[in-house]
Amino acid sequence: MAALSSVPPISSQQHLVHAQALMRQANEQLRELAALEARGEADDVMRLAAMSVSIAQAHTHIEQAADAGEVLALFWQSGLHPLGREHDDAPQPAPCARLHQAVDQGFLAAAVAYYYRCRPAGNVFEYTAEQAEQFQALRRAVQRDDPFQSLYPQVLRESVCSTPANAFTVKLPGGPRWFAEALEASGRSLTYDLFKAEGLYLLAMQPDLEPSERLALLRQSQALGCERAANWRKRLAPEPTRERS
Repeated sequence: MAALSSVPPISSQQHLVHAQALMRQANEQLRELAALEARGEADDVMRLAAMSVSIAQAHTHIEQAADAGEVLALFWQSGLHPLGREHDDAPQPAPCARLHQAVDQGFLAAAVAYYYRCRPAGNVFEYTAEQAEQFQALRRAVQRDDPFQSLYPQVLRESVCSTPANAFTVKLPGGPRWFAEALEASGRSLTYDLFKAEGLYLLAMQPDLEPSERLALLRQSQALGCERAANWRKRLAPEPTRERS
């Protein structure tokens, strides 16, 4: 007992390292299972069980690091649920509260993810004070220097600026949906500039902007790599006096 009590606790940084290693391992296991399914072979029950264990252990390490306030763990934790929330569904309070902690620390990736994952439920055409505050928080995050730039690139499953042409699709009945989605979106690993481009694009979607401000935001977003912003600029710029590039 004395020997056990003398073992030092794992630090929050070590929890992150363990989580990353386990997620890489589970990623490989899921790709191998997807390859088996693509060839029409039976699911490997042992491999599926091992993948589930890896995911559960990674989840535990992420939770431990998030409890300690690690900004990256707070960001990752918000992604441990499926996509596809209907607009009328309320966002999940606990993950959103955790994600907001990362926003408060200045992590741009968290601010962009917060917009996607924690938008207030309601009429899509209704612009509420809560939605306006979310846009203001996103604007602040885009305008200031991110103190966590060394943590990029990061995956943003919801990205509209960086969706790969040939996204990897996984359909495994025994695999967790959120992890399959995360794997499919693994090609959407965004640099700091691409997260800023995504944020600028979202800001340009505010319903109460002057046309000149909207076009300016789209121009900045395009300059940082968002091709979707270029498409919107072409639609919105008047003809034949379309704005100069």
